[in-house]
Amino acid sequence: MADSLVIDWLNENALRAYPLKEMITRVSDDYTLDDGVILDAQFVYANLLSDVALTQIVSNTTDVIFTLTGGVVFTISKSGVFPAYARTSQGHLLVVGASAANIPIGTYIFSNVIFESSVSFEFGEAWLGVQSLNFNSSSPIIGDINFIEGYQFGIHVTRSVITLNCGAGYGRPLSCISFGGVSDCTAIVSYVNGVGPDGHKVLHFKSGGGIVIFDDPPNHRIFIGLASDPNKDTCKTITSNPAL
Repeated sequence: MADSLVIDWLNENALRAYPLKEMITRVSDDYTLDDGVILDAQFVYANLLSDVALTQIVSNTTDVIFTLTGGVVFTISKSGVFPAYARTSQGHLLVVGASAANIPIGTYIFSNVIFESSVSFEFGEAWLGVQSLNFNSSSPIIGDINFIEGYQFGIHVTRSVITLNCGAGYGRPLSCISFGGVSDCTAIVSYVNGVGPDGHKVLHFKSGGGIVIFDDPPNHRIFIGLASDPNKDTCKTITSNPAL
């Protein structure tokens, strides 16, 4: 929504009950809550409540503190910029107008200041995502969990499913640098062009068909080259103008 439309929306809300319901009791002692104090709201609950209500306003010399159903608290600075957007770590939002700074100092209890049901959303169960993770019998890991691919360990995420894969072809490829307990690649040949060792963990190289193989064990190398006879394996020179 464009900024100008947001301001128009909030200005209109300052002249009507929304996001509060129309037929409510706004009076507490000698203070009456006017339409210009609460301009907009959005509440998020794991289990949706039947009614979300403003239960208390505390006004002191510096702040105005709004308390809602379930102990949700918003603190607005009187010297701040209005309209003021107050958000909680649980995802609740309250938008307050400049007239909140004029609320007389005191504590005001309300019994029937109820919000429209359209500003409350249910965000629970599967929508909350993974809450903790256990590996074997270890203690649960709670909080932000980063999955990082490793050597031959791959991670694939599809919607709500996390697939962990182990084996050749997954994750980061092995390289000729120091990693784990292996110093280099001199003792490791995993596969060649997708072909791995046999059941005896032996990788066979066989020459033939004009291909020759030379071993260089001291340097852990294998040379593969052509074994062609220029007198037999190459074409004769073809002249451009055959003799008559």
